[in-house]
Amino acid sequence: MREKDPNKLEAIFKATLKLVLREGFTALKMSDVAKEAGIATGTVYVYFESKEDLINQLYLELKKRNAEEFLKGYNAKAPFMACFEKVWHNYVRAQMQEPEAAAFLEQYYRSPYLQEHVRKETDKMLQPVFDLLERGKEERLVKDMPTELLVIQLSGAIGELVRWHMNGQIKANPTIINKALELAWDSIKR
Repeated sequence: MREKDPNKLEAIFKATLKLVLREGFTALKMSDVAKEAGIATGTVYVYFESKEDLINQLYLELKKRNAEEFLKGYNAKAPFMACFEKVWHNYVRAQMQEPEAAAFLEQYYRSPYLQEHVRKETDKMLQPVFDLLERGKEERLVKDMPTELLVIQLSGAIGELVRWHMNGQIKANPTIINKALELAWDSIKR
């Protein structure tokens, strides 16, 4: 079996991201992906069995990149607030640097393409955040609420901040980002 070319894989992912954001999941065709990527349609099928496989693999790849970004420099042994602030700022930065990826991740998560095994795999990527919030509860710093609710509260705030920034409704400068962090913290602190 021939080794797959990482440049072609990246071209397929970029083309798929662009097309999904422009036309949606339903309208996505493998032939359009190939054309956008500058490769033969058959080549796309060498890398992915189907449109569903391509969409799921793109989601996993973007989620992996996203998780790597928001955990960059994270040290689980540091004091809780240092960890919390690090993850918060990294996540905001990652979302702002890759708004197309953020939009795709949100769109995919609400689509019928979300498969249970994919959700479980992405949950593993987020485990350090869940662990951090659990630690905050154990240290009596964070409200004793289901961790999933805490994650929803925090990620929702970041998502809206980024959307408002991208739409020009707010300028997410360092002052605004820190104010948003303060509000987010106030919403989950004990």
